Amino acid sequence: MKNYILLLMISLLFFQCQGNEKRVNKLGDIRIKQKQFINKIESSCSSDINSDCVLKIIDYDYDKDIVDKNFFRKEERFVVKLEKREVRQSDFGAIDKQTILKTYVDNTVVDSLIVYSVLNKEHAVSKKMYYLDFDLKLWILDFFIDDEGTYVNYWKRYDVDSITGRINLEEDLIKERYPKENQYAKIEYSPEEILKSYSFDINKDKSEDKIIILKSIEEQGNEKTSDSQNFRTLVIYLQKDNNMYHKIAHTIHTIPLKEDGNWVDEAFNMVDKTDKGFVVKTVFADKTNEGWLNGSLEFYFKFEKGFLFLEKVRKEERINEETKLTVKTKKDFGIIKIEDFNYKNF
Repeated sequence: MKNYILLLMISLLFFQCQGNEKRVNKLGDIRIKQKQFINKIESSCSSDINSDCVLKIIDYDYDKDIVDKNFFRKEERFVVKLEKREVRQSDFGAIDKQTILKTYVDNTVVDSLIVYSVLNKEHAVSKKMYYLDFDLKLWILDFFIDDEGTYVNYWKRYDVDSITGRINLEEDLIKERYPKENQYAKIEYSPEEILKSYSFDINKDKSEDKIIILKSIEEQGNEKTSDSQNFRTLVIYLQKDNNMYHKIAHTIHTIPLKEDGNWVDEAFNMVDKTDKGFVVKTVFADKTNEGWLNGSLEFYFKFEKGFLFLEKVRKEERINEETKLTVKTKKDFGIIKIEDFNYKNF
C-alpha cells in the first residue's frame, strides 16, 4: 500500500512538471534536416519540369504557417512566435513573402531570424525553407531557381536557447556558395535615376561611402502597375580603391512615400550621419477627423560586422498642439538587417 501511494505521488509530480513546460510544436518540413534530401536537390531539379525533383515531395504548407501563436513555453517565460509578411514590391507585380521566427523572454523580443521567404528577382526566384524540431534545433535551407536549374546557396543548423532566447548558429552544414552583391564596381545608376546622394564614412575606414536614394517608378517617368510599387529604393555602397565600390545593401521599403493618402505628396526624405551609422528621416502629414496630423519618422541604422542593423525607430506625431513621441529599440522588434527592413511595419 505504501509503495502504491509513493508511486501515485511520483506520478502526480511528473504530470505537474509536464504542465509547467509545454513542448514545442514541430514546425516546417522534416526533410529540411535530412542530408540525403538536400544532396539530391541540384541533381534532381533541373531547369526543365522534372517529375523526379525532390522539392515536389515537400508537403508542409509554408504559406499557411500559423502566425501569432505561441509555440513553446517554459514556465511562461520563453515563447517562440512566427510573424508573416507579404509585400508586392517587384517591378512585375509578384508578391514577395517572408516568415520571421521571433523569440521572447518575459514578453520581450530577444532574437529573430527569417526562416521562410520567397523573393522574386529579375531572372530567378530565391527561397528559404526551415524545420524546427521538439528540441528547438532549427534547420534553414536557402536555394534559388533560375533558367538553368535549382541551386543550393546554404544549409545551416541553429540552436534556439530557451533560457536566453538567443538563436545561435550551431553548424554551417553547407557554407554560402553564392554571396550576394560581393563584387566591386562603379556606381551603376544614372543621374536621372538618383533622387538624392549622400557621401560620408559609414564603416569608419576613413573613406567616403555612398548612400543613394533612387527615384520611384513614377518619378523616373515610368508607369507603375500598382500603388504598392511606388517606392523609393535605398542603395548603400562602401568605397574601396580608385572609386570602386562594394554594394552592401539594396533595400526597397526603407524610404516612405505617399500611400493610401497617408503621406504628403512630396514626402521629405533625408539621410544624416550618426556615430554608429546613419539615420533616415521622413516628414509626413495626414488629414484626420480631429484635424491635420503632422509628424516625423526616424530610422537609425548601425554598421556592425559588415552589416547594417536597425537600431532604433523614433516616431513623433503632432495634432492640435499635442505631441506624442514613440521610441522603439531592438528590445521591441528584435534583430533586423536593413535588407529585411520594411517601414510599413512601424
